[in-house]
This record gives sequence, structure tokens and C-alpha cells, in this order.
Amino acid sequence: MRKLFLLGMSLFAAEMLGGAAQAADMPLKAPAPAAAPFSWTGCYIGANAGWARAEHDLSTFARSFAEGNNIIDTARTAIINAGSASISDDSFIVGGTSGCNFQTNNWVWGIESDFNATGLKSHRDTGEVIEPVSGRRVRSIDEVKVDWLSTMRARLGLAFDQTLIYVTGGAAIADIKAAKSFSWNFADGCPILGTLNNCHVGGSSGATFGWTAGAGIEWAFAPRWSVKGEYLFVRVDDFTFGTFNRTTFVGVAAQTANHRVDTDLHIARIGLNYRINP
Repeated sequence: MRKLFLLGMSLFAAEMLGGAAQAADMPLKAPAPAAAPFSWTGCYIGANAGWARAEHDLSTFARSFAEGNNIIDTARTAIINAGSASISDDSFIVGGTSGCNFQTNNWVWGIESDFNATGLKSHRDTGEVIEPVSGRRVRSIDEVKVDWLSTMRARLGLAFDQTLIYVTGGAAIADIKAAKSFSWNFADGCPILGTLNNCHVGGSSGATFGWTAGAGIEWAFAPRWSVKGEYLFVRVDDFTFGTFNRTTFVGVAAQTANHRVDTDLHIARIGLNYRINP
């Protein structure tokens, strides 16, 4: 029995040593290659949608009678003071985006442009009120619309792998439409609106240039796809148009007034971008 036991132990030890030697001769597996770091470099297209608020400051200017305008001082005071107001509106904004990014280390810089449609339409109707300085009864009906907005901006951001925090700024252009209907209690033969003479009526529309600045955060959830949240402030100043007295005065100069609209836009939106060449 003792001899059999010693023989068995010898065979077991030989088997173990042989297996260890065979394992030592096996080649080692190469380590898996490290994944390439994410890069924001590339051009993209996208869509965005959100909410916009328009704040318009209205003002009126009219030359005096001595400067060749057929308007007395009392009437001039009434139309200037009644023309000063602030009106606002909130509405949707939706549009498309395109741009390109370039990443250097953790810094990302690039350019971006967008075109957006809005439903912004601000309105006021004072009703028939007494303008306190002139003492005249007046009524001003004003409307300002922003039908579309486009921006061309630079972007500068700091990337944390697939998350990008950025600031942005550049030029803006907005389509502004403004109109005014002004009435007073001077008996000068204008068409009647309510109980007043509706004398100064006019409006205009056109693309107006301004500037924009903002900030946002963007997250790449796939190699080609990213989502973003963004705030933009847009200033579009000095949109002007004129009105004139609708009564013809023979032998005297026209009675005119100029009106100005200065617009601020606050935009909060989300976007989805697709990178064409990551």
C-alpha cells in the first residue's frame, strides 16, 4: 500500500509540473487598444426650438413749427409724449442651425449660424386718454412684429470629454414690422376714429441689424449626435418709420412725425445637432 501511495503521489506531482510548464509556454494576450478620446472637431447641421420674449421701446420725434413742420407746440408735445412707451410679447421660436467646431486640447472654438421663425407680435392701444403735459385727448395704437431672426456667431468653449460649455456672440438681423395709428382731439378734418381725429397713420418693415451674445451647454450622446440648451440676448436698435397728417393743408408744409423702435430679444432654446464629418 505504501508503495502504491508513493507511486500515485509521484504521478500527481509530475502532472502538475507538466501543466505549469505548458501554461508558461503559452503566449500572453495583447492588451486591448485604448479608445480614442472624443473630439468636437467637425461641421454640423441641426434644428432648434424654444421660447422668445420681445421688449420694444417706442419713441416719437417731430420737428417744431419753426423748423418747417406744420404742427403747433401743443400738438407736437402730445404726439411726442404719447409716443413714448414699452411693449412686449412672448412667443415660440423655431429654426435651423449650421456650424463648424475645431478642438485644441480642451478648448473648442468655431462659428455657427442660424435662421429662425417667430410668432412675436406686440400690441398696445391706449384708448382715449388725456396726455398730461399738453392736456389733449389722444389715442395711440401701436404694433411691432418680429417675423424672423438670423444670427452669425463665434463660439468658444471648454470641453469635458463629451460635454461642452461655451459662450457665443456676433451679429444678428431681424425682420421688424412696425405700425402706428395716432388720433387727437384737434379739429383738423382727419378721418374719425372713436371721437378723435385719426391724423397720423403709417408703418414700415425691413431687415434690421444688431448684435447678440449668450451661453450654452452641449452634450454629445453619440459620435455624430449632440443636444444643447442655449440662451441668447439680441439687441436690434433704431428701426424707424414716419407718419404724416392725412389732411391736405394748402400752402403750408406737411405735418410729419418720425417713430423709432428699439428691440431686445431674450431667447431660451434647445437644439439637436448632427455632425457631418466627426
